[in-house]
Amino acid sequence: GIKIIYNAEYLENSPLGKAEWIKFVSLFFNKEKEAEKIFSEIENEYNRIKQLARDADNAPLVFSGKSDQGKWHVPAGESFAAAFLYDAGADYPWKEIKQNNVLEVDFEEVLDKAQTADWWVITGSCNEEYSLDKLLAEDNRYKHFDAFKNKKVLFCNVDQSDYFGRGVAEPHIILSDLIYYFHPGILKNYNPHYFFPLK
Repeated sequence: GIKIIYNAEYLENSPLGKAEWIKFVSLFFNKEKEAEKIFSEIENEYNRIKQLARDADNAPLVFSGKSDQGKWHVPAGESFAAAFLYDAGADYPWKEIKQNNVLEVDFEEVLDKAQTADWWVITGSCNEEYSLDKLLAEDNRYKHFDAFKNKKVLFCNVDQSDYFGRGVAEPHIILSDLIYYFHPGILKNYNPHYFFPLK
């Protein structure tokens, strides 16, 4: 006899779009005004730091994901993950793909498009400390990427942070993490919460 109400937050293509579903949840607790206030604060802060990134002098080339059983899954150009990169003032190799899904591509295509990229961003799971050596042990070809050579690989360990839970409600913090690395000096005295460079 329990009624079911569908939450379609996972279909949103923008970080703020996902966060706005706090208003939906608030209806079950009669906290609509509180939710409006919280989301307004999130939205204002997100747009503030997004503008800082837009005003930056450069747009680093950034790619994401990694190879899995011979295939590499990358976000399409209009996806949620790609939106974070754009809003952080980055360029993205698959921006021309006007889809919002995940693309399955060959390793060679990623190497062709991203070999000289400035940054490599990975969201993954590891029950111990992850490192550049462990990444390389998974696929020796990773050594050909400039981002790997220059130790500019950002990793979010979802075993140690609630990226897919709390992170949905904190898009401004995830964005701040990315801007902190992509545009050094813009966010002074900032301490990252989700993404950290592999050593």
